[in-house]
Amino acid sequence: LYGNYVNSVKYGRQFKAQSCRRMLPETPSEIRKYIGSGIIKGVGPSLAKKLVDAFGKETLDIIENDPLRLSEIKGVTSDRALYISAEFRRLSGVKNVIEFLQKYNISPAVAMQVWRRYDSAALATLRENPYALCDEEIGVDFEQADAISADLGIDRKSLARITAGIIYVLRENSFSGHTCLPAEKLEECVCGFLGIDDVLFY
Repeated sequence: LYGNYVNSVKYGRQFKAQSCRRMLPETPSEIRKYIGSGIIKGVGPSLAKKLVDAFGKETLDIIENDPLRLSEIKGVTSDRALYISAEFRRLSGVKNVIEFLQKYNISPAVAMQVWRRYDSAALATLRENPYALCDEEIGVDFEQADAISADLGIDRKSLARITAGIIYVLRENSFSGHTCLPAEKLEECVCGFLGIDDVLFY
């Protein structure tokens, strides 16, 4: 849990949580309960026990990085082993996207939208182009995406930033009832909005 302590007049000293991070289990007992809980499709309590009995603390690492070893367990085919691994990596991917966006105060609900949109490429997409968050399906404000971009050290004149700026200006104009915008006027508006000298886009 991340946050700080505050003093409440009514309840005294309390911890005010701002975000939380779920850690993967580490002991064999914890791992067995975790993977046997139904969180990974294709793994129930019985198979979870067999896996942990065979691989112990290395179970999660093997599922993710060496899945064909799962077929050493009676009843687990290579196809099933690969399926279990893919499901586990999917869960890990979602967790990584949530943690990445939490640093910028963007909710897990938005992270799930990003995952549904970009699947396993979600984190790489955000690192390369945070303005993907401004997609209409996701709906993060340009300013938030711009702050992430600056934090990642992306050039203010990057194609991704300029493209997102153009889309933002056109969208805002369409909300005002405009169906088109002359290129020269669009360039002027985009430059002013992005705080840059010129935009070469036509």
